[in-house]
Amino acid sequence: MQNKYKIAFISLLALVISTVVYILFLVMTPREDVKTYVESTIDMKNPSLALKLDKIQTNEIINYYLVELQEESNIKYTFVLDNFALLTGDIKVFDQTVRLYVYFKPVVLESGNLLLEIESFSMGSLELPRKEILRYISKEYKLPDWVYVDLNEENIIIDLNSFDYEKIKFNASKIDLVSDELEFNIYLPIGN
Repeated sequence: MQNKYKIAFISLLALVISTVVYILFLVMTPREDVKTYVESTIDMKNPSLALKLDKIQTNEIINYYLVELQEESNIKYTFVLDNFALLTGDIKVFDQTVRLYVYFKPVVLESGNLLLEIESFSMGSLELPRKEILRYISKEYKLPDWVYVDLNEENIIIDLNSFDYEKIKFNASKIDLVSDELEFNIYLPIGN
């Protein structure tokens, strides 16, 4: 009789240990590769044009690009500039569609790229942890190659220097949403 209890105890102990090891394996294994941001710069020798826009004009350009980008995507999202930058999109939760809101403060980096500092996240009116929502955005939303989701710093970097439209390059020099001043530089290719 004592031998049955000993076998049952050892079997149960082995089951518990293997379950703990399996859970630790799942927790320690990364879900997906995350592309890392390496800051790029623009050759400042190229001729440059300064472009000044207001928020309405910038929103029109952003929406034009997003419509084209999301043509083949099941998940649709919008990005709007007001006195803050707002990303909205729908996500599925328990077979229900819920609106996701991400509020950003845009900051121009020295390189002319944009850093979107997260002010708040919410799903409906529920505040959510930043890192998990950023992971969801980077995995599920179709983002351009020049948009990086930095999970460690919990922000998004728009690498305008990597955005290339027929060899024309862009970067930002000023973003002041409250004063409605958005200034960009356009660098044209030489000799083309």
